[in-house]
Amino acid sequence: MKKQQPSNSLQEHYDRGYEAFSRAVKGKKGFWFALSNPLKVDTTPAREWQRGYDAAYFDNLKGVTRNGLA
Repeated sequence: MKKQQPSNSLQEHYDRGYEAFSRAVKGKKGFWFALSNPLKVDTTPAREWQRGYDAAYFDNLKGVTRNGLA
């Protein structure tokens, strides 16, 4: 029988994905790049992380288009 994760765990993955959108990492050659999904592919936590990342992207996009920057 599989272990059940606590229900708040998925919310934490979503929050981490949302926060990851605003973080950038400086690579070895001095280039900046966005973080990628650190979780195992095709799992529910990975999908929740991606959902949070996408939500942050679209929230940012709304703000950019509202301010006439795009």
